Amino acid sequence: MSTQISRRSDFALFELGFRPFFLLAGLYAVVPMAIWLLEYGLGISLRSRWGGMFFHGHEMVFGFTSAVIAGFLLTAVPNWTGSAAIRGSRLIGLVALWLFGRVAMFGSAYLSSSWVAMLDLAFMPALIAALTPSLYRARQLRNAFVPIVLTAFFVANLCSQLGSSRSDGDLTRLGLRGGAYLAVLLILIIGARIVPLFTANALGRAGVQVPLRSPGWAKATNVSLALAALGSDLFSAPSGVVAGFSAAAGLAIVWRLSRWHGLQARHWPIVWVMHFGYGFVALGFFSLAASRWSGMLPWSAAFHVFTSGAIGTMSLAMMSRVALGHTGRPLQVSPMVVLAYALVIVGAMVRSFVPLFGPAAVQAGVISGGVLWVTGYALFVLAYASILLEPRVDRPA
Repeated sequence: MSTQISRRSDFALFELGFRPFFLLAGLYAVVPMAIWLLEYGLGISLRSRWGGMFFHGHEMVFGFTSAVIAGFLLTAVPNWTGSAAIRGSRLIGLVALWLFGRVAMFGSAYLSSSWVAMLDLAFMPALIAALTPSLYRARQLRNAFVPIVLTAFFVANLCSQLGSSRSDGDLTRLGLRGGAYLAVLLILIIGARIVPLFTANALGRAGVQVPLRSPGWAKATNVSLALAALGSDLFSAPSGVVAGFSAAAGLAIVWRLSRWHGLQARHWPIVWVMHFGYGFVALGFFSLAASRWSGMLPWSAAFHVFTSGAIGTMSLAMMSRVALGHTGRPLQVSPMVVLAYALVIVGAMVRSFVPLFGPAAVQAGVISGGVLWVTGYALFVLAYASILLEPRVDRPA
């Protein structure tokens, strides 16, 4: 008993990249969102160079989402390439850069715009430099998208910082939307690997064997249509063009998702939540098509389907699954985490669609959806903090 207690008391936060970044992502999903809800609902103003809406958007895209991306890639790339994982002092350095950016954003009213930009922008190049050598040495063409997408993510953040420093709302919006759309693209690419694989693994453990084969053209079609839809919307193509590409992308994703045996995995929350997250991507494209084609949906509804829905749900799904798998724990989530899944999914739907019921419903939808979403992530932190801080349970004493 004493050996077990001693082993469990070890501090393991900087053993692998998912540990600090998933913990920070969970905490940061709560803090900026809660501040935004207070500002939006009660008029409590955060002193910042950025307006409340831009600050909220920037920190959810380039704060929260970048932490999720970093935690996943710092854990996945060593597995993909067979390289040594980044841990210890190097990992602490990356975490420090991410934290410096967050402190700079919160202190932007007291710092020059150049200092804020420099501190906020430093993290992504450091992450690219940490990941690229092992990807290059492995010569894996299928993973070449990683540094490309991360570089584009950095450029999007640069646009948002330049827009803020120049009081150029259009450039700021371009950066925020670009960063969010790149995160959706990552979900589309990486989710197409992990969702069917984790589903097949769960069904296999239950004695149900399902095929994983998918037509070679399916991935290229999905990514191409998504790039066309997101790119045309980002750079203000004619509404009909955006709507057409978006509807086609949504249909292609639904077709592919239908082949991943999601209904058979309905008994495993840790699996079905990934299907919900990927499904939000398709719903986001359909919503974007509706907003651009007929105006029956506001563009903000489609955007929040992508962000609070797809990014929020898939991030929670992936973090909860990866943390269990890489700490030697059974791939089963507690009722608290299942509730967290439900709150984030419902919160995203409320935030996106309740405002459609008229001007009087806008504030109620934003606040109630945000509270549900924040509560879901708060439950994740409560459930996973000890898992992320403690060593693997199967580590030799």
